Amino acid sequence: MNKQLLMTGITVLSLAVVFSGCIEEKSSGIVIEGKGSYTSIQNAIDNASDGDTILVYNGTYYETLIIDKSINLVGSGDGEKIIDYNGNESDQIYIVLITADNCTINGFKIINSNDSSNTMGINIESSNNVISTNTILNATKGVYIGRDSGNNNVLGNNISHNQYGINIEYSDGNNISKNNISLNSLYNMYIYSSNNNIATGNIISDGDYGIRIKGSKNNEIFRNLIINNQRGLYFCCGARNNIMYYNIFKQNSEYNAYDSLGNQCNNGSVGNYWDDYTEKYPDATELDDIWNTPYNISGGNQDKYPLVNPVII
Repeated sequence: MNKQLLMTGITVLSLAVVFSGCIEEKSSGIVIEGKGSYTSIQNAIDNASDGDTILVYNGTYYETLIIDKSINLVGSGDGEKIIDYNGNESDQIYIVLITADNCTINGFKIINSNDSSNTMGINIESSNNVISTNTILNATKGVYIGRDSGNNNVLGNNISHNQYGINIEYSDGNNISKNNISLNSLYNMYIYSSNNNIATGNIISDGDYGIRIKGSKNNEIFRNLIINNQRGLYFCCGARNNIMYYNIFKQNSEYNAYDSLGNQCNNGSVGNYWDDYTEKYPDATELDDIWNTPYNISGGNQDKYPLVNPVII
């Protein structure tokens, strides 16, 4: 009887372990779900099929990756999953290159540890990808979205200590939201010859330029905190029909914004918050949280509906 009770107890305990997921728990290595383990991330990609999920566990992986299949690449478990480029110097090195559509990269620290120039953290040459909750450091361009791409989502990443934080060139319809883009030495965000992109909910700080938009149109910049840059937001060189509203401009040393091209600096009823507004217009009055006096932007444009109070980002 006691033996039977003991065996029953062991069985119950074994089932509890299985259903709690403990048997599947893993703390290192690389796995394609349902297919097995691999010794490198690129090896797993090479053996994956469209739609597969590759789980990468704790560790530092000294690799450059080409993602040429529609896969999900996921950093799994506690601790850091680091993809580190430390190879030889050459032109336009990427750490991660995405050439397939419909990929996801989530949960990695991507770093150029040996200060190689012309290095892109993530280079996107495709469409409908999601880049989320990564940290991208020390590259020439943290995230580069280039020609023959579009409709990519860059969400909730920390992108810092690069020359360019996010660089979009010849690419339309991308969504850049809820990122911390800071301490990038030249441009925190640079949009060139690219249309219909959206930047919202980002904290953009401590760069030479917060955002520069050049030769681009119909981009929407709203509800961002643009703070402590030398130049906040700069429209130049044929940038037309872009719109900015609900942004917070604070402590940008040379100017908060510059526009000589007549871009739309409000949405028709709501503009932006300017930290130097009351200093410039001490006699202004307010109505429904809008100042009655337009804010003059460097370069000759105006925000006709400046906000009395900053919005929540």
